[in-house]
Amino acid sequence: TALGKKKISEELLPILGRIPNEIVKAHYLRQLATKLNVPEESIISQLKKLTFSLSLSVAPSVPVETRSSRRDVLEEYLFALALQGEEPEILLQRNVKTMIRLPALVRIIALLDQLLTANKAKKFNSQKLTKILPPELSEIFNNFYLIDFGEKIFDKKWLQQEKEKTLRELKKVDLQEKLKDLSLQIAHFEEQGKEQEVEELKAKFLNVSQQLGSMAKLL
Repeated sequence: TALGKKKISEELLPILGRIPNEIVKAHYLRQLATKLNVPEESIISQLKKLTFSLSLSVAPSVPVETRSSRRDVLEEYLFALALQGEEPEILLQRNVKTMIRLPALVRIIALLDQLLTANKAKKFNSQKLTKILPPELSEIFNNFYLIDFGEKIFDKKWLQQEKEKTLRELKKVDLQEKLKDLSLQIAHFEEQGKEQEVEELKAKFLNVSQQLGSMAKLL
């Protein structure tokens, strides 16, 4: 649909626009145009509009949010939902654990895993977890309970929807970061003339961009 194409282009164009190598950038813009079944000129035109818009909207003196800050907020929000909603098991799911990057949260997950493994038959008890947390993690852990969800936290339907939405957003950020990293690697190996590595990275880039595009269709 037209709306689906719009969402996909909105997700991918900002990322493609940051690719430093113009040849690689042109390659992926061409592929995006083919994927969306639109003229390549339309994609290039939209990218130019986006670049111009960003240059006007971001003043040099205003700090731009870093790529990690969005991830940090989402990771901490997910922890608050899982712990206040008394469903910490979600944090131990493999697809969730691999997306958690904050070192302190990774350590908390490890201790949580240790606690739940030792108390399989018992219900999660936040006080028991607090007792085995080192001082530097205790304050971070306690902050998860300071987020005020009100009565909504007791609504299982709301809680499930909020967790799913947060996980989708976290997955999207994860894919966007992978694309940025891959584009830098491609540029690096192109400068070194390593064609095989470049082709392998291009295949990975295409795979990740398709995953991101599929997510945009679902939103």
